[in-house]
Amino acid sequence: MRLKWIILPKKFKDEDLPLKRFAKDKASLSPFTGYVQKGLNDYKSTLKHSCVNVGAKHLHELFTNELKPFPVPTSIKLTW
Repeated sequence: MRLKWIILPKKFKDEDLPLKRFAKDKASLSPFTGYVQKGLNDYKSTLKHSCVNVGAKHLHELFTNELKPFPVPTSIKLTW
C-alpha cells in the first residue's frame, strides 16, 4: 500500500490583507506578512529582530495615496 501525499498550497491570497508579501519595510527591505489580532488586521516585518508592525487600514491608505497620481478606470473599484 502506497501513501499519497496531498500538498496544500499556503494561503497567499487574503482579501483582507492584499499587500501581504508585496509591501516591504523601508529600512531592511523585508516583505510584510499579515496577521489578525483581536479582530484587527495588521502587517509585520518578516525579520526575526525587526519590530515593525503597521495597521492594515493605515498601510492601505498610504498605498492608495501613492496610487492617486495614476489614472484608474472607473470599472475597477478599490474595496479597502
